[in-house]
Amino acid sequence: MPTMFIEAVRSTIQNNLSREHYGVNELAVDMGMSRSQLLRRIKESTGLSVSEFIRNERLGEARVLLKTSDHSISEIAYLVGFSSPSYFVKCFHDSYGETPGDFRSGPSELTGTPERRRSVPMLGIISLTGVFLILAILLGIYFPLNRDEVPDSIAVLPFSNLSEAEEFVSDGLTESVINDLASADRWRVISRASVMRFKDDFPGTAEIARQLDVDLIVSGSIQQIKDSIWVNIQLIKPLPEEHQRWIKRYSFSNIDILSLSELISADIKNQLDPEFPVLSEMEINEYSESRELYLKGAYFLQHETPAGLEKSIKYLLQSIQLDSTYSPSFSALSRAYISQNRFLQDIGEKKINHEKSLKAARNALALNKNSASAYIAMARVNLLIDWDWGALKRNLQQALMINPSLSEAHELMSHYYALQGEYSQAIEEAATARRLDPLNPAAGTLLADRYYIASELENAIDTYQGVLELFPDYSYAWDGLGYAYFYSGNKQQALKCWQNFQNVIGNEVIAEFYTEQSFNSSLRYWLEKAMGPTPQTCSNPTVVATVYMMLDQPVEAIDYLEIAFEFRDERLPLMLIRPDFYNLRINPRFKFIAGQLDITLPEPAFSTDL
Repeated sequence: MPTMFIEAVRSTIQNNLSREHYGVNELAVDMGMSRSQLLRRIKESTGLSVSEFIRNERLGEARVLLKTSDHSISEIAYLVGFSSPSYFVKCFHDSYGETPGDFRSGPSELTGTPERRRSVPMLGIISLTGVFLILAILLGIYFPLNRDEVPDSIAVLPFSNLSEAEEFVSDGLTESVINDLASADRWRVISRASVMRFKDDFPGTAEIARQLDVDLIVSGSIQQIKDSIWVNIQLIKPLPEEHQRWIKRYSFSNIDILSLSELISADIKNQLDPEFPVLSEMEINEYSESRELYLKGAYFLQHETPAGLEKSIKYLLQSIQLDSTYSPSFSALSRAYISQNRFLQDIGEKKINHEKSLKAARNALALNKNSASAYIAMARVNLLIDWDWGALKRNLQQALMINPSLSEAHELMSHYYALQGEYSQAIEEAATARRLDPLNPAAGTLLADRYYIASELENAIDTYQGVLELFPDYSYAWDGLGYAYFYSGNKQQALKCWQNFQNVIGNEVIAEFYTEQSFNSSLRYWLEKAMGPTPQTCSNPTVVATVYMMLDQPVEAIDYLEIAFEFRDERLPLMLIRPDFYNLRINPRFKFIAGQLDITLPEPAFSTDL
């Protein structure tokens, strides 16, 4: 029996059914709820994501119209809010196992609701695909792009999982195709973080193309039954009107997913430019347990939670135990150890992870000197662990030669230029990273931080605010915006930003304290909560130092910077170049630390005497 809440949601959706771009955010506003609250309530009540629930409502209304109206199928598609008839037909078949035309002409009655990613009988899928391929050829949409139509930019959307296959399979295939296409150095390929926004929220290919600023979209679906796997791939030109340019179906048994991604990527590149060779299906590797464990480890690595990172490390170590010659497993393991440090309090434990990360990165590069991910792993070690700026630059240059569209390489290169005092280049690299990953709040926040370090406070504030307009719960943007306001002379606005920061990360007690107390009292209260009983248990010594600077206590600030130096806090080099420490730059203790780190400290562009 539907709850009153679900009935209210359905009524709201029905009132907005014809709006193509009516999605999670719009529904949350209409329901007077936060996005996260809506996602949780719908999931608890129906087992569906909000996007799936909205799509099911659209499809249910379409079934009614198909049986009770004289509208064409195309007209019905638009009436119920689909971006194109072709996507409507695909969703309808995926949900009900028949096309809208078959449903309209057949004896089917208006009963039942779509099943969540329903698995359709394979014979029906194969026969439908065959018919569709024939129609595609007759309609002239199954051909390589002309030379003058080769795109400047591509987005690979998350592959739809049409079966009971585990999520790490579809996500792993998506990421692998992204990386393979990006290595071609012929087009800009949108990074994983941005496209994954559309995993459970599909506003239509045209809207996605506008948001990501791309010419071409790769869309795919995957179905797995035991050892057999079927993958459908489409190349779609979304603007000015959606036009399908190429489709292909792959069918294998007992296959290595990563090897399959190489075949798919080669076919896509060949369609974009015939100079790229295709691969023979005979070159595809058989199933590998070690590769599957790697995919699981890489999948949980993306979660970036304590539990997720523990699982990631477990699976990656198991993968390496089965096959110690596979470089990506070591690259991912190196990253997992560094990421885990964000959740550790004891600095001694962090140092142990540093050693493990360094060893894994060295193994990754020793195994494959043509792997961009291996060079990135070493560059991350250079930046955060051994503080070797020359090696950092060399490893990033190698990574970008292999994969110029690797947004993380541009992010790390931005760090390099910032540490060298070359702020215009640092801003340029950060802007490139954001262009490659436009819907990743971390990329926008990095650009804002580069403006902040370069003392361009107005640009920093504008960029932080732009990030928060799209991602109001992105804590790092609230934190950075607070610093920018503080050094612009607006302490109260800074405190409001930090109150939002504390609310987002779940520290309601601290946030409430900020609303009732003065600026200085609020900072001192935070210090009480952040400082451990001993220096070794203080997880944020560099942040503690910035707070002491705002309280005009430079001696205490230097004390904590020296603690960070002693225990090799990963954030220390990039923190020292921030405006927060301008007033310490003539201090001999500060100059000693900066000299040991070999970083450039330009003259301040504004006064920090507030």
